[in-house]
Amino acid sequence: MSSVFLRKETKYILNSKSYETLLFIMRAHMKRDKYGRQTVNNVYFDNDSYELISRSIEKPVYKEKVRMRVYGRPDETSPAFFEIKKKYDGVVFKRRISTDVGAMQRYIDEGRPIDDSQIFREIDYVYRIKKLSPKVVLAYEREAYYCSYDENLRITFDTGIRFRTDFLDITKKAPMTFLTGGDVVLMEIKCLLGYPRWLIDFLTRNGIYKTSFSKYGKVYTDAILCDSEAKLKEKILCSV
Repeated sequence: MSSVFLRKETKYILNSKSYETLLFIMRAHMKRDKYGRQTVNNVYFDNDSYELISRSIEKPVYKEKVRMRVYGRPDETSPAFFEIKKKYDGVVFKRRISTDVGAMQRYIDEGRPIDDSQIFREIDYVYRIKKLSPKVVLAYEREAYYCSYDENLRITFDTGIRFRTDFLDITKKAPMTFLTGGDVVLMEIKCLLGYPRWLIDFLTRNGIYKTSFSKYGKVYTDAILCDSEAKLKEKILCSV
């Protein structure tokens, strides 16, 4: 099955106090997603020069990311989404196909096509032309809510954001590093139109402003890039 999404996505950083306050306000307007609180597991794909993420953090008008997403504890039979997320002038276009982890592994390891859909061909073209491969496993706990009177408004809260840059088989357990502190809640507001008054009032009263926080981007700048720079310095010192 293929899916296409079009919406604006805006991120905000909350602390635990503002998060609890907003949850109380939301009770009159939002309902919890039927899946409740879930672990979200992602594998981000890039090439060896990290072209996709290095371009993304430069904040161009157009950028794209390719990833696999799995909910819950993944094994080979777990449902998975293979998706390309494009952002143009602040508007997000997400195109994805539904598959399973086993089929994704065969695609990654052997290049075996997942299906014959147009969306798969689009993602596969980017994957091949840019020579992508798994680079980061990134996971977090997510709570999702939808507006009871506006289906275009959704809010998600992510906590416990963690990652690893080795052992990239998503079905294997391996140590992960936390990306944010325990008091950090990443809120993402997804909508097509403007925010409702109650949400604007909350953000204004609490001095909460949008941020360009990118999970994969932060892994790249804080871990991958720093590690590369450290190795380069070590190489230079060894050659002296």
